[in-house]
Amino acid sequence: MIIIPPRKFIRALTAVWMVVTTSGCMLNYLAKSSYSQMKILYKRKDIQKVLSQDNLAPLTKEKLLLIQKVRDYCFNELKLKKTKNYSSYVQLDDKYVSYLLRVSDKYNLKSYQWKFPIVGTFPYLGFFDKNDALAEQKKFIEKNYDTYVRGVTAFSSLGWFNDPILSSMMNYTPQSLVNLIIHETVHSTIFIKDNADFNERMATFLANIGTRLFFMKWEGKNSETLKAIDHEIYDDTLFSKFITQELGELKKWYQVTKNITDPMKEKRLQKINDNFSQHLLPQLKTKRYHYFKSKKLNNANLLPYLTYMSDLSDFERAHNLLGNNFDKTLKYLKSLESSKHPQKDLKNFNL
Repeated sequence: MIIIPPRKFIRALTAVWMVVTTSGCMLNYLAKSSYSQMKILYKRKDIQKVLSQDNLAPLTKEKLLLIQKVRDYCFNELKLKKTKNYSSYVQLDDKYVSYLLRVSDKYNLKSYQWKFPIVGTFPYLGFFDKNDALAEQKKFIEKNYDTYVRGVTAFSSLGWFNDPILSSMMNYTPQSLVNLIIHETVHSTIFIKDNADFNERMATFLANIGTRLFFMKWEGKNSETLKAIDHEIYDDTLFSKFITQELGELKKWYQVTKNITDPMKEKRLQKINDNFSQHLLPQLKTKRYHYFKSKKLNNANLLPYLTYMSDLSDFERAHNLLGNNFDKTLKYLKSLESSKHPQKDLKNFNL
């Protein structure tokens, strides 16, 4: 068991007390979150000790070794920030490590924002206890907001702590696991305050490229995994264009439609499902988005698609201009940390 140095407690408590002038509810939330985070970190076991256990399931061992390989690849090949992340393991009591609450206006595709010290605003609130997430969700439902709670299998502490490998990550396919580790390592490398959506899209884009480079190196261009990744990227691109257009049209509909009622809204959201089934589903090469045809939509559960799946063409264009060179693209995106308008600067990027 790894013991957390006292300075970690000091840093966490500092983050809490910096908001002493904010509401008591937020102070209580931060204190409870810090405590829950500490409980998880206290359960960390050194990865080498875990790998040496005789009773370790073969599949778990295989995935832990894969994480160590991709971790080294992140640091040595992709030149992402070197940290001690993913050098320890935590067996959770739940299949999720935390739960995210999303909240949106009922008749507008607009996210409720929470403000935090140091890191700025975020369009979601995380809870280590599902009941806490549901209790907070209930408050917003009573205020007539759209809400959405989902389980999370991994997260980045943005360098505040040495993030462990979590048992909740063990159900990932090899390519998804590699993508996850690169995605979260990007977060540890680049962070632009008050731009959560941009940060997520950036990490998604770089992780997709990095995952392909990883399997190209370790399995070669004829890799079956690489073929699966290409199919997934193909579907990601199609779905990204689809959902970006659909949400753009939905946003306009909210703006121009007067006296919207719940039945009107439900019918308009069902149109998105129908368009997916009729026009996009037949084109997909994998089943990763098949769930969408029957997903019960509301504004809050549509917002994550704006965060993670909005059109990534601006990132793609910059990457192409930089010779499809991961290192150059990473350095350019890192330079946007000082930008007040990173999305605008990215769109206007030119050599």
